[in-house]
Amino acid sequence: MARPLTVAIVGAGMGGLATAAALRRVGIDVTVYEQAVQFARLGAGIQIGCNAMKVLRGLGLESRLRGQSFYPRSWNNRDWQTGEVKFDMIFGETAEQKFGAPYLLAHRGDLHAALASAVPNESIKLGHKTGWAGRDWLWRPIEFRQWCRRGCRRGRWSGRCPFPRERSVVWRLAG
Repeated sequence: MARPLTVAIVGAGMGGLATAAALRRVGIDVTVYEQAVQFARLGAGIQIGCNAMKVLRGLGLESRLRGQSFYPRSWNNRDWQTGEVKFDMIFGETAEQKFGAPYLLAHRGDLHAALASAVPNESIKLGHKTGWAGRDWLWRPIEFRQWCRRGCRRGRWSGRCPFPRERSVVWRLAG
């Protein structure tokens, strides 16, 4: 009988949380390890393109983001001396009809909070710093160290890393 897949994700930024939310939607058990002890509303404005909104729609976050974001009519560039419009890209309802999703402008913190809401709190381990004791990118076990407020804990992880060294952030739990 095959073991159920369990995934550890190192880092609870937007990429880590989006990955965790997507994996959970297909029934994969996920734990996200984040070194920060709490989330903070940091950053500035972020553009959420139509294709990104399709992904966020799939995660069940579209209505929340529509309610917290700005829905721009267009984006234009002007000549610095005359103010003449040099380029005007139409967004709004026209872009939504053409591309199948809205183009939104949001605060980075609002997008991060929306992604965090798609992952249960018990699946996010705050205050956990991780590091490496091995660099094997084949299907052989490597050693992983996790530091938390209670000290160091080691774990054995197995996974195929498509990138050399410590660039991969998603590992399949071996034990």
